[in-house]
Formats: sequence, C-alpha cells, structure tokens
Amino acid sequence: MPSPFPGMDPYLEYPAFWPSVHHLLIAYTAEDLQPQLLPRYVVNIEERVFLEPVGRDRIPDVHIAVPQELIWPERDRGGSVAITQPEVAVALPKPEWIPAELGLEIHEGYIEILDIAGNEVITVIEVLSPSNKPPGPGHDVHRAKQQEVLCSPANLVEIDLLRQGLDTVVAPISKTTSNGRADYLICTRRTARPDGFEVVRFTVRDPLPLVAIPLRAGENDVVLHLPEVFARCYDVGAYAYRVDYARDPDPPLSSADTTWATELLRGETLRQATD
Repeated sequence: MPSPFPGMDPYLEYPAFWPSVHHLLIAYTAEDLQPQLLPRYVVNIEERVFLEPVGRDRIPDVHIAVPQELIWPERDRGGSVAITQPEVAVALPKPEWIPAELGLEIHEGYIEILDIAGNEVITVIEVLSPSNKPPGPGHDVHRAKQQEVLCSPANLVEIDLLRQGLDTVVAPISKTTSNGRADYLICTRRTARPDGFEVVRFTVRDPLPLVAIPLRAGENDVVLHLPEVFARCYDVGAYAYRVDYARDPDPPLSSADTTWATELLRGETLRQATD
C-alpha cells in the first residue's frame, strides 16, 4: 500500500520512525544504483558511529547529615548501653564532578561509490538524519565529513528529507532559500564544478525528484530513482499499518499545509472505503 502523500511523507519524519526509514533508504538506494554502475564502479555502504551525550544530575555542593541514636556494644557483661548523640549538622566534603565518557551510541549509514580497480571513492551520498541537524555531536560529525569530502576528489550528494533543524547541506543558506520556501533539499557538489553547488528544492506537496548522481568528470550521471526507492521503503517498512494518520505529524506542518494534508487524507480515506 503506497503512502497517501505524493512525495515525502511528513509522518515518517517522526524520530521514532526515522532510524528505520534511514536504514531502508540507504539499502534501497544502493540497490537502485548498483546495476547502473557495474562493471566499473561498485556501491559500498559505510557507517559512522558517534556518541550523543546523556545528561547527568550534578551532585549537591553540601549534604547535611543528622546522626540518629546509636547503639554501642557493651564491653563487659552488663549488656548494651544506649547513648544518645546530640544532633550536629555535618557538612560532607564537596565531591569533584568528572563527566563520564558515556552517551547514546548513534550509528549512521552512508553510501560511497568506489572505483573497483583502485578502490578510490568517486562519490559520497548522504541521507541526513535528525542527529545531523540540531547543534551537537551529530551535526559536528556531519560537518567534518562534508569538509573531508570537499577537500578530496570525490563528489558529494546530500539528501535532506527532514523539515526540522539547522540548514545542514553544504551549500550556503542564502543560495538554498533564494528561490522560495523549501521543505526538503538535495544538494550536489561536483568535483568538475568546484565553484558552486546544484540544489533541488521541493515541498511536502511535490513528488520526489529523480536525483542525478555524478561520477568522474566527462562521464554520464547515473540516476537515483528516489520516488521508487521511497515507495519501496514505505512498503517494506509497513508504515501504512504503523502510522496513525488521524494525528498530526511530528514535527507539525504549517497551517496551510495542515489544511492541505487534512483534505488529502480525507480523500484517501473515502477512496479506500469505496474500493
């Protein structure tokens, strides 16, 4: 059963769903591209791992302890003697706080297109995750990877299907918003044109675009069939059965898009009832 939305389904941006969606997008993107690349190139799925910090409560500066009545053992055969101690406030020493090297371990997949002959990285394909877009380790790791690719002879393709968070694709923000509002972005940096970026903008109301994946300069692009890849992710992930379309998506849509989505879903419900 396909998604009721014409392109990206905003309900799948929900953080509880997205890790599964991300894994499926990576896997089926590799599957879509591999036949087009052989015999010269091969798709390789890589993974980066980083820690998202876990908050810890700080130990109080001073703790006041009030000793209770103590029972001391008698030193002769007369039995035990109860000795009541006066209530005295005792200031315990302030402990030193040392942060633990602990956190939530995040695994993120991405795609490399490799030259089979020399194992050289030709193109890197990233599908952005919620951990990449807010300030923090995930954002820093993604930015570091961007710079690494920009300083290499590899192409970079970033697919951002998330509305919430910082503008994270490598193209400057002024260039990605100059032609109107965009919910989603695809940003490509070609080594053959290092002086700029190709940016495709689309909204939640638009169909997903085909994506041109560059190889070496002078070679034809291969095509990522993103609509078919997403449709397969939706079907294999059984999201038609998992998503509650009676609720608002998280993150929420704009007021205008909420009205549009409500009418869209109402029409889909009527269509299914008459089938």
